This record gives sequence, C-alpha cells and structure tokens, in this order.
Amino acid sequence: MHYPTALLFLILANGAQAFRICAFNAQRLTLAKVAREQVMDTLVRILARCDIMVLQEVVDSSGSAIPLLLRELNRFDGSGPYSTLSSPQLGRSTYMETYVYFYRSHKTQVLSSYVYNDEDDVFAREPFVAQFSLPSNVLPSLVLVPLHTTPKAVEKELNALYDVFLEVSQHWQSKDVILLGDFNADCASLTKKRLDKLELRTEPGFHW
Repeated sequence: MHYPTALLFLILANGAQAFRICAFNAQRLTLAKVAREQVMDTLVRILARCDIMVLQEVVDSSGSAIPLLLRELNRFDGSGPYSTLSSPQLGRSTYMETYVYFYRSHKTQVLSSYVYNDEDDVFAREPFVAQFSLPSNVLPSLVLVPLHTTPKAVEKELNALYDVFLEVSQHWQSKDVILLGDFNADCASLTKKRLDKLELRTEPGFHW
C-alpha cells in the first residue's frame, strides 16, 4: 500500500507544539481489506502519524471496518485515545463512499459538522465539512473541507470547491479553512495549465 498521504503541520502555541492534519485515500476500504493483517498494520501506522486524519474511499457497507480499525489504532502505541466522525454514504449510484475523520480526542474535539448541500449535483461525493477545536489560543478552531474528486470531472469539482469555501466561511464566520483530500489534480486528469487557472489558484489568500 504505497499511496500518497497529504500532510499538514500546524505549529501551535508559539512553536511549542506540532499539530498534524492529514488526508489519506485508502483505495476502496472494506472489512475484508482491513481484516488482512498487513493492511491493518500499515493503516494503523499511517493513521498514528496525525492528530486529525481524513480517511477517504471507505466503501465498507457492513459498518464494521472502521470500529475494527479504531480499536487497533487505540491499541497501537499509546498516542491516543482516538475517536471517529463519519459521513453518510455519499455517491450517485450503487458505488458509495464515506469520509471518516480519525482524531486524537485529548487534543481536539468536533465542534460541528455537516454534508455540503450540493443542490446542482456538481460533486460525485460532496464534502463532509467539520469544525474542530485546536489546543491553541491563537487558532482555537479550524474548519476542514475534504473532497475526493472523480477523475472525469476534476476541474469542474475543484472550481465548485471555491463555492464551498465561500459557503463554509460564511457559515462559521471564519476563513481558517483547510481544503484537503484526493483532488486527482496532479495527474492526467488535470493538466498543469488548467490547474493554474482554477479559482483556488488565482484567488488571493489560498496557499497550496
């Protein structure tokens, strides 16, 4: 399982504490996949790198894979305890995915969450937005907006993600927002020329 992990370090409390926020595509995570010892061990080690991890492409219809993964994560190295926050199953057809946040509950808590109201059905899997508390007086909370784009509509979905940012910023009256996930934006699905024309790239205030 050599899949890329998006990783962000926030230096909180004047540099005294590093807080790690990540996104990881688990590539069609099912109960059968989690039950394989090598896969479980790899996933646990990846999850344990971060204080908040957004796991994507969870397709387990049984509902048992995440509790099993959470149990093993909490047993791993004493860096927990971890808790989870899961979206509903999202998708347009029989293929449905779930976004799952794994977070260290002694460092952060979920303040609020909701599925973005995608009235125009732009997103194959609409963002599952969550606001978390942070152990910092300077940055007491942060909004995360995960998205797993479909390769056939990367440009369309990423341009629509700008509208999600505007809605989320207004909802919480905050621009402390991280857009993260598997954007499929560094491959053949979106050329660099088209990438550089996205509103998320041309509008000031966004940092990649």
